[in-house]
Amino acid sequence: VAIALAEAGYYVTGLDLSPAMLERARQKVASVPPAVAERLVFLQGDMSEFDLGRLFPLILVPFRAFQHLVDPAAQRRALTCVHRHLRPGGHLVIDLFDPRLEFCLAGAPPLEEVREVEDPANGHRIRRTVAGRDNDPFRQLIRERIRLDVIDATGQVVMTEERSMALRWTLRQEMEYLLELCGFRPIEQLSDFRAAPPAYGREQIWIAQAI
Repeated sequence: VAIALAEAGYYVTGLDLSPAMLERARQKVASVPPAVAERLVFLQGDMSEFDLGRLFPLILVPFRAFQHLVDPAAQRRALTCVHRHLRPGGHLVIDLFDPRLEFCLAGAPPLEEVREVEDPANGHRIRRTVAGRDNDPFRQLIRERIRLDVIDATGQVVMTEERSMALRWTLRQEMEYLLELCGFRPIEQLSDFRAAPPAYGREQIWIAQAI
């Protein structure tokens, strides 16, 4: 997202908690033209507690990153930080998934979800499998165990690793209230990146203005 924006002519400051993800971003930037690279800055920080010392006209929270904040207090802190870094009248765009409640109940079976991508560095395939999912409807949490298999050109699995993550799901009415509580005026909701109107079980894409 950051590189695409820089290629379109925008100056972008990227914030991420993970040093490994920041290093990967910098590796990608090394392959773009210098005129694009000079419009990109990456910084390490926590989205719920950061101070960059400047104001922005637009802040994006893409690809459901906000849902890694697993309690409402952290969500409020993050939105408060964002508000503090926006110019008066500046905009926030934030992307969440709209929860399908049949998959959020305790005891709901895990989704059979397998994805594969190719590692451009060596041509190996990386298979991502949801090995298990535990739901906590009371706290609105989905915890997933992810298995990553690295597969070589002969089809052999040469490395396997398991990771876990938790995401908090948020209903539209709750998100609207959070935004208003933290000084924003929601001005548009969308359900995809082609400007479709809100729809159950699709994306929650919010456009909000700092007031």
